[in-house]
Amino acid sequence: MIKVIDNFVNSAYYEGIEENVLANPSFPWGFFCKNRIDNIVDAGTDTTSRLFGFSHTIFDAGKTTSPFYEFLLPLILQAKAEIGARVLLRARADMTVISGDQLTYKPHIDMPGHKEHVNMLLYVGDSDGDTIIYKDKYFPSASLASLQLPFVEPKLLETLTEEQRITPKANRLVIFSGEHWHTRQSPKEYNRRVLLNLNFAKDDYRTKD
Repeated sequence: MIKVIDNFVNSAYYEGIEENVLANPSFPWGFFCKNRIDNIVDAGTDTTSRLFGFSHTIFDAGKTTSPFYEFLLPLILQAKAEIGARVLLRARADMTVISGDQLTYKPHIDMPGHKEHVNMLLYVGDSDGDTIIYKDKYFPSASLASLQLPFVEPKLLETLTEEQRITPKANRLVIFSGEHWHTRQSPKEYNRRVLLNLNFAKDDYRTKD
């Protein structure tokens, strides 16, 4: 199941999210590059110098890791209520920046150590650079059973069947099963692509009509 909800949180709270995440020079973005995370599909050219981004972990492994957790708690609680979940596994902010050509990252699984989990993405600001969700699953697909890492060789992209693309839109929420391979594209028309990524345990997950 893939569910897209526009205008997920109320407009006043969403404006606060933009102010804290996008417009706040003190928001603690952390830099990552190819040397740390090899997660880009090679398009046939040397893109190494452009393989970077920024992230900020808000909550992980049962612990608060960010001073912005309390501000973002209403979002987390509303997201929990939307799917009837109880256990938050991880929450983080993610920013991909413009890099010239539009690059497609390698397919990945957010929480490969958790067989069943649910991903929720809230886009912060309009952008391009779609989220791409594939029909194929990390578990228990026999063809992928030998793969034990969240980031895999580029040839995997050729074996996957695309299910849906979602374009980033301010205050748009995307819900999908964490078992599905998925990826993102870098923005080409906008300077940045920013989202809040929430991962919930699926053992208590229910589908809301």
